[in-house]
Amino acid sequence: MKTVCIVGGDRRNFYMALRFKQAGRQVYAFDVPGLESENPYKIDVIDSLEYIVSKYRKGTEKPVLVLPIPVTKDHVHVFCNHSILSMDDLFASFSCFSVVCGGVMPDKLKDVCRDRALPYYDFMEDHAVACKNAVATAEGAILEAFSLSSINLAGSNSLVTGFGRCARVLAEKLQALQSKVTILARSASACEEAEQIGYQTIRMHTLSDTDPDILRNFDFCYNTVPAFILDRTVLDRFSPDIVIIDIASKPGGTDFAYCEKKGILYKHSLGIPGRYSPKTSGEILAEAVCLKGF
Repeated sequence: MKTVCIVGGDRRNFYMALRFKQAGRQVYAFDVPGLESENPYKIDVIDSLEYIVSKYRKGTEKPVLVLPIPVTKDHVHVFCNHSILSMDDLFASFSCFSVVCGGVMPDKLKDVCRDRALPYYDFMEDHAVACKNAVATAEGAILEAFSLSSINLAGSNSLVTGFGRCARVLAEKLQALQSKVTILARSASACEEAEQIGYQTIRMHTLSDTDPDILRNFDFCYNTVPAFILDRTVLDRFSPDIVIIDIASKPGGTDFAYCEKKGILYKHSLGIPGRYSPKTSGEILAEAVCLKGF
């Protein structure tokens, strides 16, 4: 079984470390949250990547490197908790690893891997992982809506923008909770598919012409589209009591500043799997690494 070195991240990386150790792998962990106080399998906690560099520089065995999701938040440093690890220092250690895994990998990291003929694997580009994570994201988004709202989902009206993986799972769960779901989608085929399932639909290009009474009737809006959709023109036509949960990647698809000005309740909710279901999500990621044969 190959050795694994896990770096930084959130509680997903903690549960990945446990799963790898349960599978019989040698696991090293650098700045993985939780292991300093809870380490049931005696995972080796290291205080720098220099330990790995010195141990594996000349050996034939090279560990698998598992980075956070996202790998970096500022494109300068790796997403760590108590330590500072620059991307450049990370790159300097690459010769000691057999493959680099992580989520939302920046282009520079991929370029460095390609230049050095080092295989890399982005969790977020794996369709199977994305589909499994969509469940956690949808459940978390609904929980976020509950926390901001003063009404039940049952009997409410929900607008879901987009009809991709997360939007589909989210719409299904909202409908199961007896919320009346409307899908806002760009393509006619997506709207037709949504209508066949039983959702109301609005085409994106007709949004400005949509009856204001329809938009004003929504109690919740869940944005899954990473494009500027919910601008002030749209926000002005919503009920002032609407709750907006935006789960699209930065910068999101909502004019958050205008929401603040108007007093509209909203949350740009990123990294939901890591916050609400880190154990399930971490185990999904660990199993994905194993299935890839790394």
